[in-house]
Amino acid sequence: GGYLRYPTITATTIRSDAGSLTIGPAAGDAISGSFALTIGGAGDILLVRRYNIGGAALVKNGTGRLVLGPGATNATSGNVTVAAGAFEVNGSLAT
Repeated sequence: GGYLRYPTITATTIRSDAGSLTIGPAAGDAISGSFALTIGGAGDILLVRRYNIGGAALVKNGTGRLVLGPGATNATSGNVTVAAGAFEVNGSLAT
């Protein structure tokens, strides 16, 4: 497992090929911006803080899990597609 600390991630693809990747900045959103976001890989990805990508699409692929952390109010008004793997919401997801 690992920890990636950034106030804002601007990449369009995040992968964890094995194990787990936790994205949890000290403050602010884990991911924010207006871009389509693809989460994939065989490993798990945990977003500890809120993600907010506006009207852009969120796509989950790969065999791993994407977990939206507890207590986070996550927001997207775009499409959410789970093409493969698992998608867990341990907070809320406003669309």
